[in-house]
Amino acid sequence: LRRKDGRPSASFLQMKFAQSRGPDVVINEILPNPSDGTEKVELYNSADTTVDLTGWKLSEEAGFTWSIARKIAPKSFEVFTCKRKLNNGGDTLTLIDSAGSEVDKYTYGSTDKGKSWARMPDGGAWSSGVKTPTLEASNGGQASAPSASNFAAIVINEVLADPPTGGNEFVELYNPGSSSVDLSGWTLYENAGKFTSDNLGTIAPHSYVVIYSTTSKLNNAGDTVTLKNPQGARLCSRYP
Repeated sequence: LRRKDGRPSASFLQMKFAQSRGPDVVINEILPNPSDGTEKVELYNSADTTVDLTGWKLSEEAGFTWSIARKIAPKSFEVFTCKRKLNNGGDTLTLIDSAGSEVDKYTYGSTDKGKSWARMPDGGAWSSGVKTPTLEASNGGQASAPSASNFAAIVINEVLADPPTGGNEFVELYNPGSSSVDLSGWTLYENAGKFTSDNLGTIAPHSYVVIYSTTSKLNNAGDTVTLKNPQGARLCSRYP
């Protein structure tokens, strides 16, 4: 937990944050309506090191889950198969790590047979429509500059997970940059789901925005707060 001057605050539950730009392993491509009957989900590891997926799993909206225990090499793809688990008319697919935390999530719409949904480029923003599958190979596309530049200017600055009686939980964002950042379409999540609505407003240079929750959503024993922009890039803070 940090005060506005960056020093620890004794008046709140103490928390130490591990800041990151988002997960190294993401859902990269989804083939929910295959011609051969075998549905496929591709993961991509953007890191420079191998990631062990032992204990990880994939889950879809109706509650079907399947294990994906495997190692994924740096800058590489791994494809996992299933049958009759993904809804052709639209579904939400979630990647969950060995600790039970949500790593990545994507909701897709109705899908034509033999077409897939994909991030373009690999690990970047999701394409606006279906495409010809490129499983176990690069999806192509150009990098999206706004995701990186926006996050360079935003910090998850303070979190109050255990407020005094009558108080509200909150997450404070800080913009240390010299330009305003429009947070339209940005969303705050915690491990169990969405923390707030998508309307976070605009944050002026060297200014703060505090987002309150009137219901108990943050876990007092530890949680992950994630800020996601419209391009799909994520900024995560974990506590304690």
